[in-house]
Amino acid sequence: MTNFAKHNLYIDASPITTLKVSGIGHMLSNLVRAMGEDEEMKRDYQVILFGPKRAKKIIDEWGFENVIYKSHGLPQKLITAMNLFRILPPVNLWLGNGVYLFANYSNYPLTRKSKSLTYVLDLCYLSNPELVKTKVRNILKKNVPTWIKRTDKIIAISDFTKNELQKYYKISEQKISIVPCGIDPIEFYPRPEAEIGDIKKKYNLPEKYILFLSNIEPRKNLERLISAHIGLPLNLRKDYPLLIVGNESWMNEGIDKMLIKAEQNADKIYKPNRRIDDEDIPALQSGARILVHPAIYEGFGISPLQALACGTPVVVSGAASMPEVMGDAALYINPFDEEDIKGRIQEMLTNPKLRATKVEKGLSRVKQYTWAISVKKLKKAIDSQL
Repeated sequence: MTNFAKHNLYIDASPITTLKVSGIGHMLSNLVRAMGEDEEMKRDYQVILFGPKRAKKIIDEWGFENVIYKSHGLPQKLITAMNLFRILPPVNLWLGNGVYLFANYSNYPLTRKSKSLTYVLDLCYLSNPELVKTKVRNILKKNVPTWIKRTDKIIAISDFTKNELQKYYKISEQKISIVPCGIDPIEFYPRPEAEIGDIKKKYNLPEKYILFLSNIEPRKNLERLISAHIGLPLNLRKDYPLLIVGNESWMNEGIDKMLIKAEQNADKIYKPNRRIDDEDIPALQSGARILVHPAIYEGFGISPLQALACGTPVVVSGAASMPEVMGDAALYINPFDEEDIKGRIQEMLTNPKLRATKVEKGLSRVKQYTWAISVKKLKKAIDSQL
């Protein structure tokens, strides 16, 4: 391929080369894919993903366009350890000069011949430390100040995160760019009943359901959601079971006990025994009566936005970034009040006019959040470093 790109954009590929790709990995993969479709990005930059040699096969499987892969020659665990112990030499000495993009808090040292941009997704480890795993919290508290200092530009995914950065780290506004997450409208749209029916059969799902879709960890507030569902009137509990879908994270003992008790009491709460394939998520969301996202803290909140795109009304927490992202398209709850969670769920289930209004507003709202828009905003931040 003949390369007429003017500048090299190096992207740390580690979030998309793990066995289990997290939300950060999905964000990065969508950004890279959108870069390959953006004419201005293709004109101005050669995108170079970098990581260990063994990861090239994984990158090839993603099927990115207009991207090349370059190995940094070290096992990922070793380069991560060297970075944490601050003995890693500037990586551009052997990868090459250009602009470097890091999607997951940490970044690598560079000489002055290269610039870097680093995503800081949220500061829950400072504002709500009890909601973050101890090991992760300690690593972030110790190292984020160094990573912030040595990067040229910080990327925040919301105004909320930007404000948190300024509050806790006293960072100048000029050093922060806001690049919201997005959704792919080609993937997330209201799916037809036949497709929804196939997904229900594939995973043995109930005919009607209330959906919770997120990682299962303390900040997601699932215990209060389960209690709120159990407190719904009997007819609503029976007609609309709670379907819990998400990767197991940490400190879930209380949730596990509640699920066992719910099963013993014949409460209508389900958790699939197998992982839902990524390509089936839009149909899963389209088939939900409502999606409930009662998180105590979110830097952005992608699953409610995806649900809106699928024509599903959402009930979300009124905390952190959620009002900023959802606007008037959601029904809001106090995440610390089980009675309020229960009442808002009941309201959304039983008020057809409210549901129709929120669905209409949601389909309009999501037009503001696409990966194509995100890439244009990210490109502006990258251009500022040249």
